[in-house]
Amino acid sequence: MLAQIQTQSRVGLGELSLVQAQLQVQGQLIRVLEKELDTLNRYLRKLQIVVSQLTRYQDQLKGEYARMIYQSAKPSRQPNLLLFVFSAPDFHQLYRRWQYLRQYAQARREQVVHLQQVKQLLEEKERQLKDYKDHKDRLHQAKKTELSTLETLSQEKKRLLQQLAQQEKQLRQELLNNQRKLAQLDKLITDQVQSASRPSRPVRPRPVENTPSLQPKTTQPFARQKGKLAFPVQQGFIAVRFGRQKHPVLDKVYIDNAGIDIQASSGQEVQAAYAGEVSTIATIPGMGGQVLMLQHGEYFTVYARIKNIRVKIGDWIETGTPLAEVYTDASGLSRLQFQVWKGSQKLNPEEWLRRR
Repeated sequence: MLAQIQTQSRVGLGELSLVQAQLQVQGQLIRVLEKELDTLNRYLRKLQIVVSQLTRYQDQLKGEYARMIYQSAKPSRQPNLLLFVFSAPDFHQLYRRWQYLRQYAQARREQVVHLQQVKQLLEEKERQLKDYKDHKDRLHQAKKTELSTLETLSQEKKRLLQQLAQQEKQLRQELLNNQRKLAQLDKLITDQVQSASRPSRPVRPRPVENTPSLQPKTTQPFARQKGKLAFPVQQGFIAVRFGRQKHPVLDKVYIDNAGIDIQASSGQEVQAAYAGEVSTIATIPGMGGQVLMLQHGEYFTVYARIKNIRVKIGDWIETGTPLAEVYTDASGLSRLQFQVWKGSQKLNPEEWLRRR
């Protein structure tokens, strides 16, 4: 997905966002590998202790069994067993000697079985130890590869930052223009929210057409959907987060984002994050693309920088319904601006979207 987006982006903030997203993914992957290696190392240490204890125990059993065989095999220790039994002074002693010989033979058989069991367990643990060591080697190699990729991406980010730093004047002008467009978008949303809040405009779900198959389904209140909204595009990543944040290139410059910017591939389908009524379709001059608002009672979701809108004002839209396509600007950057409002209050969309 990232490679596909990269083919659509020329050198600029879009490519920088792409590299930063790759760096973030790479960092997470390395942390997962390190955690797995740490867990594996702890288990290997415990397994090595078990193998060492089993080896010593096996040697001890072998020594005891060898001594027992040696003692029983000595010529001087080979009395006639029948003579030993029947030379007892009485019947009680005879029975006890016979029982002793049976127990001694049983003990030898049990010791042989136990020795075999310990040997098998030791062989199994040694195989496990070898398998885990091989797995550890593979993890080390994977970590080495990912660290190399991370270093390459870090160098790429450094190169992009140096290149973009030479365009400071242009970036400042673009930032100023973007802030003006976003201010217009905020005004548009605020006006629509105020208009929708008037008692004269009822808020009720309406079907797209007068057909039973398109009748609005029963939906849960939007307020209960925190952390459950569908992601507006099938593939993409959050390039700019919600709220106040430092500009990625310009020093001592901060930007305020009323929503989140989702970077995606050109022309990718934009889908409804939740069921609602199309309340607004508008165009902000110079912003690029169009703006669409869905109303969900006192809540609103906003989709900006889109094109080829497939719905109309008044349509009732179900979750996942295709709304439009992601707009691509002249530089090749495709970014959807997604916002969530409660009345005139801006909410953090990331807190409302389902984790992917």
